[in-house]
Amino acid sequence: MSIPSLPDDLIPEFLARLSPTPLMRFRCVSKSWRALIDSPEFKRMQLRHSTLHYNASDYVFRGHHASGYRICAARWDSAANFQNTLRTIKGSPLSEIALGNSRLVGACNGLICMEDKATPTRVILWNPWIRKSFELPYSRVQSKLSGYLRTLNRSFHYGFGYDDSTDDYKLVRLVQHQVSLHAPAWCEVKVYSLKSNSWRRLPEFPYAVSQGSQRSSGVLCNHALHWIVQGDSIAAVDLKSEEYRLVPMPEILSDKCWWDLGLLEGCLCILSTEYSDPNGTFVLLWVMKDYGRKDSWTKTLRVPVRKFYSTGYIDPIGYSEANKQLVLHKKNQGFMWFYTENPRRGETARIPNLYSTMEGYVCAGSLVQPFGGYGIKKGIKRTRK
Repeated sequence: MSIPSLPDDLIPEFLARLSPTPLMRFRCVSKSWRALIDSPEFKRMQLRHSTLHYNASDYVFRGHHASGYRICAARWDSAANFQNTLRTIKGSPLSEIALGNSRLVGACNGLICMEDKATPTRVILWNPWIRKSFELPYSRVQSKLSGYLRTLNRSFHYGFGYDDSTDDYKLVRLVQHQVSLHAPAWCEVKVYSLKSNSWRRLPEFPYAVSQGSQRSSGVLCNHALHWIVQGDSIAAVDLKSEEYRLVPMPEILSDKCWWDLGLLEGCLCILSTEYSDPNGTFVLLWVMKDYGRKDSWTKTLRVPVRKFYSTGYIDPIGYSEANKQLVLHKKNQGFMWFYTENPRRGETARIPNLYSTMEGYVCAGSLVQPFGGYGIKKGIKRTRK
């Protein structure tokens, strides 16, 4: 009796529907499978299948555990499934102690970008599904100031994304300098290209990043990274043209005392706190359904602030249960599922053994290599530029 086998043309389609973890093991099946899985065409096919269903991706976040800080992940399609699939991702390029002084600043196509706040110029790209990481080459901060003033009131703002016009992953670094609160700020901009493994300096950023925003990393939407800037505006750095622009704001924020940026299933969104209602304080979610059009800002959620225990940074994750629930992550408090038809009704996921939850991103598993340049491996010598 012969063992049935798949036709050769169906093997790539079958394998591309698997997650990266078993695919890395299947590279040992044969030389032909290894060549197939390592090919750029197959990696793109696997990524397309992985990102086809948004709510089937993991939410990857930094968590504070009893023994230290960890990178955790879970499926967020329901509160019950979140608790059942919650796990610690092993193989982090930073230790549990270092993770306490780090920050996730972006995620795209399976690559997670991490900043070491102890050394703000140190940035690491990590693909946790294939357990490979790469430390970006050092790039010196250039300042108009001298001496100790160079590091006085200096803030780092990172943003990470993919430029499909050049098939390149890019990291944008804004370093804002301001001697005092009343002095004008200026912002140095550099962009790192994973394809060339090099940094380039862009023209000075003409806006001052708002220090009141609790999200210091750029929000990736429509091939651009977005920050809140002073004057209650949204400024963007386009990853394709590498030019700057302002994004129109909704009129409704004029009387709000707090608001921040987010991303909801590919759409730019704003979370604001409304204090003017006599019935209490509410958190409002506004979504820009047609990017760049001011009149496309739409209010999609209004929830009493008591549901969040306190105001502060809230990150929208996405819709679950066939768009019946909206999932939000409240920093340091956990995750909540609100029913879109009745926002006053919701569920909260209990997270055992975690003291608090920090920043996170929806991230699909992929075979994308985090190495800079062409085949450069981890441990590249850091060069000063």
